[in-house]
Amino acid sequence: MGFVLALTALLALGAWATLDTTSLGQTLVCRPLVGGTLAGAIVGDPVAGALAGGLLELLVLGALPVGAVRLPEPGAAGVVAGAVAALPSTPVLPPDPGLPGGTLALALVLGVALAWVGGWSQSLLREGNLRRLEAAVRRAGGGAAGLALGRLHARCLLADAGRGVLLTGGGLLVAWALVWGVAVPGWVRGPGELLALWPATRLETAVALGAAGLLGLGRLVAVVAPPGRSRTAMAGMAAAGFLVGASLVAAAMATGLSPGGGTTP
Repeated sequence: MGFVLALTALLALGAWATLDTTSLGQTLVCRPLVGGTLAGAIVGDPVAGALAGGLLELLVLGALPVGAVRLPEPGAAGVVAGAVAALPSTPVLPPDPGLPGGTLALALVLGVALAWVGGWSQSLLREGNLRRLEAAVRRAGGGAAGLALGRLHARCLLADAGRGVLLTGGGLLVAWALVWGVAVPGWVRGPGELLALWPATRLETAVALGAAGLLGLGRLVAVVAPPGRSRTAMAGMAAAGFLVGASLVAAAMATGLSPGGGTTP
């Protein structure tokens, strides 16, 4: 897939994932595991996209939309994380066994940051939607009979889709700047060198980030566990942690990377 076509597809996927959060559809494309896998497939490595999306999913899994609270919005963030994690499969980066670990770490950092920016922008969008609705009500003389609700709804959906395009494009632009635009004399001189400074392989990075991601899963377990069942919940958490760790190892090994670095024969 050419660069322009891939970029267009990623921006469209980011808009879809953003709309899918609450505005339209809710088909789970907004979840990082799904969006990251699709983004990785667009770039050329769906396994790397699924790995990054799965790790980001763990980090945001405990963020439940209950009460008046601002939460991270992982729709566009999952798309960006999946696309960045799949970069080593493209000619954008020079071949280097150490790069996949660096790109995975960068994907998660960008994903978490973009999720929080997405949550903030979602609050701003909803405030704007409320102002548009109030203005429409005033124009209708305080009644609902004259409201062009369909047109107003379409404008709100279009604004949400535009927000997704901006979030996705901004995240990809930051990733490009970190990979190609960083040029510090005596430290980073060329494309990919910043990522090559990351000391761990993809497998080691996935296991470390997966362990951190279990904090999000722990939050979810703490919410749903009934009173007096904390020990049972802890045992279930330990079992879930083992299964998640085994799954991460299997996914990382499936990319062809051995635990000690390099590629498997």
